Amino acid sequence: LMARGAVAEAFADAGAGLRLGWGRINKSTSSTIDGVGTAVIQAGVRELTPATRSAFFGWLQTLPASGGTPLPAALRAVGQYHARTDSRGPWADEPGTGSTGAEKSCRRAYHLLVTDGAWNAGTTPVGNADGTDGSLITGPGRSYQYRATRPYQDSRSDMLADYAMTYWKRDLRPDLPNLVTPSADDPAFWQHLVQMSIGLGVRGTLDPEADLPALTEGSKQWGSDEIDDLWHAALNSRGRYGVARDGPDLILALRQALAQVLRPQRFGGGVATASVALQQGNRRYQPVYRAGDWTGDVQAYAVDGSGQGGALVWSAEARLPAPGSRNIVTWRGDTRTPAAFNWAEMGPGNQAALGALAIGQGAELVDYLRGDRSREGEGLPFRVRNGRLGDMVNSNPVLVRDAVDLGYHALPPEQGGGPGYAAFLARKAARTPVVYVGANDGMLHGFRDTLGAAPAQDGVEVYAYVPRAVYPNLALLADRRYGTEALDHRFFVDGALTETDAHVPPPGGGGPGWRNLLLGSLGAGGRAVFAIDVTDPAALGPSSVRWELGADTQPDLGHLAAPVQAGVLPNGEWVAIFGNGAFSEAGRAVLFVVHLSTGSVQTLVLDAGGGNGLGGVALARNASGQVTSVYAGDLKGRLWRLDYQPGAASRFAVAGDAPLFQASTATGVAQPITQAPLVADWASGGRLLLVGTGVLATEADAQSTALQSVYGLRDQVADGLTRPLTRAQLAPRSLASVAGAGGITYYQLAGEALNLQTQRGWVIDLEGLAGLRVVHPLQRVGSRLGLVAAVAPARTVAPCETASGQGVTLLLPLESGLNPAEPVFDTNGDGLYTSADARVAGLAVPLGGAPALLKAPPVCASGVCATEASLQAPGAAQRIRFVEPAASTGERTVRDRVWRRILNPPIR
Repeated sequence: LMARGAVAEAFADAGAGLRLGWGRINKSTSSTIDGVGTAVIQAGVRELTPATRSAFFGWLQTLPASGGTPLPAALRAVGQYHARTDSRGPWADEPGTGSTGAEKSCRRAYHLLVTDGAWNAGTTPVGNADGTDGSLITGPGRSYQYRATRPYQDSRSDMLADYAMTYWKRDLRPDLPNLVTPSADDPAFWQHLVQMSIGLGVRGTLDPEADLPALTEGSKQWGSDEIDDLWHAALNSRGRYGVARDGPDLILALRQALAQVLRPQRFGGGVATASVALQQGNRRYQPVYRAGDWTGDVQAYAVDGSGQGGALVWSAEARLPAPGSRNIVTWRGDTRTPAAFNWAEMGPGNQAALGALAIGQGAELVDYLRGDRSREGEGLPFRVRNGRLGDMVNSNPVLVRDAVDLGYHALPPEQGGGPGYAAFLARKAARTPVVYVGANDGMLHGFRDTLGAAPAQDGVEVYAYVPRAVYPNLALLADRRYGTEALDHRFFVDGALTETDAHVPPPGGGGPGWRNLLLGSLGAGGRAVFAIDVTDPAALGPSSVRWELGADTQPDLGHLAAPVQAGVLPNGEWVAIFGNGAFSEAGRAVLFVVHLSTGSVQTLVLDAGGGNGLGGVALARNASGQVTSVYAGDLKGRLWRLDYQPGAASRFAVAGDAPLFQASTATGVAQPITQAPLVADWASGGRLLLVGTGVLATEADAQSTALQSVYGLRDQVADGLTRPLTRAQLAPRSLASVAGAGGITYYQLAGEALNLQTQRGWVIDLEGLAGLRVVHPLQRVGSRLGLVAAVAPARTVAPCETASGQGVTLLLPLESGLNPAEPVFDTNGDGLYTSADARVAGLAVPLGGAPALLKAPPVCASGVCATEASLQAPGAAQRIRFVEPAASTGERTVRDRVWRRILNPPIR
């Protein structure tokens, strides 16, 4: 049944050019749908001429009262239609017209099936499609191969689910570039068909609301029930399934299905994973946002043994507790203490900060922000929301359990060293994991995930924090104009998050002990930094908030675009360290050093000249794990080294009384540094610094095509060279594109070997893609490689080009800045890494958050170890392989879960 009328009724105002075909309608079925029946059929054909309409209804009366429905044949016919290559096919410029315009390779394709569920076979068989691996499909910066895994696979052939899988896992137009934009609902980037299905008044033996985790784990299996097969077909093709018992149910189901078509979920700031291991049973946590209504979600997806995303495991929006049951806390601006987020306890200062809208209805506004929907709608004071969670754009998710081991075993006993830290790591690993992410509903959220131990609890919010600094804009979220041209979307809790360990007193006071802290900022949402004690998920409450610093008391604080770092100084002080960011009150470049327990602040001004700001910081530690140096860049392109000095108020001083390095183009134009350098050891002595330049904070930044660069620098204290170093002392490398299999663009590096007698590193200018810049944290890959995610925001957008721009991911040998010695990418698409693959250093990717790295155990032979890995980025998973000496694989590395995506423009 193709209920064209119900579709028109549900989406009359959507403006969607829906092209729906008529299937065979079971008359008795349609008459049983209260409120739909003939009225819906009449609505569906109201666009026909009177004569055609009369003939159509005459035909309806001739239909038998019962009988099967050839759904597999219908689905196959639709699938075959989408494989057409002629000028009337679905990918044509104007489908069905024979138009000569360029085919639209980015077009998404959906099939909506509304039926009573019973079907007969009798069409070309496809076998057990969901139980058979698919072919490797490649696209720009992406690769995918369907693996027959749960919950998709079963043991039956030629089910409706098999037909749906056939036309989803297969590239329907291999002659077209794979430019379909994936979404959080559907990771496919090739031309494919998504199946939507709605069952009319029928239910199967499985419950779509509750049984997906059991199907994923294998405790339940797909059977032969044809109603379950409707859900299975939608699941296999990443579509939506619904059940309609009456007319309103049908309208709702259609609205939900078509919402996926009209408002696909976009990816937010990077991803987190349950484990860094490339293994079956992992989970990937993806924040999403929906532009227009500005709602969002955090969704957990299964990850298979090859790093590919699987089925949706849970959705935080679907499991958000009732407004009165939510554990939401805030920071009082008057007393500088935490409190529950409700009207009675937030304090008069916070009440006043909510503004004019709160006058007379402040308690109702706070209830609305907590999720109460009783006062939103026509004739009521507040904006209608399509979901209670706000959009999640730039804040990176962090899974807090056992991801962080900072190597503090070697600290002195009075600072927590020795067996105490090992015992603390064991306690952390036994905790129930919580996924934290900031949202533009004004809150930092924490969602529990038992990793399947208690599926009903997975995805449930256990904690939320409303920073004091967002209060002046909170009332805008309830304004009816919000998200329109009259009142633009705003950012709130939108900055990077960092998890760290510290040996400090617990929140209630007492002697020092090991605690686990989450450090965050508002990013584009405001000028504030906060620290929350997340050691015990069961004890989260107001006292968990350690401190919040805002621009009201710290005017040098700007918008932070990089993660806050933390550590212990040689004198035993545990501190958070960060650059002040851009757009501070005086525009100075300032280092902040904040006591982790008390929030007391010390600062070091590096540049008071205005128009500046200090970016992300990197910490260098001694053999005991104590912070001895800080490296950070500023908006004027100067890289600073700050050494520990116990007598200084801030505990740091500028090394050599001058910047270490000046980043600038060959013509002398300064290049801003916003992200922290990556710090490693240079094999022959000194420190190695990997530095990227670029900024993306304003609309002018987004339009800029100024040349930016990546630098590899050697820092030797006693080298006798005048500071700052410049590019004249670096070996140049050139970047050139190379075509690979599947339309993927790779990048090669060329240049002379480094002469350490005369040169202090190397430089790569990011040429070839206008506007490339580095605005994501740099990452370490193994012992020899550094990962650089460069982005180029969109400016002029042609059809089938994404409006979010493009990017380049580089895997650079740290000391040489040239191509890796062994193939890292499968450039010829044969699934292997051999001499037949080009030696390249990177590839073009869709713009997204910086990727997370999942690694399989290394395979070692003859003193060399090869590691298979998967780069997990929003909407993409790219397999790589890197080689290093066997001795290197035994080194422990700190796992820092910080990945960030910056959209343009984050600040107005």
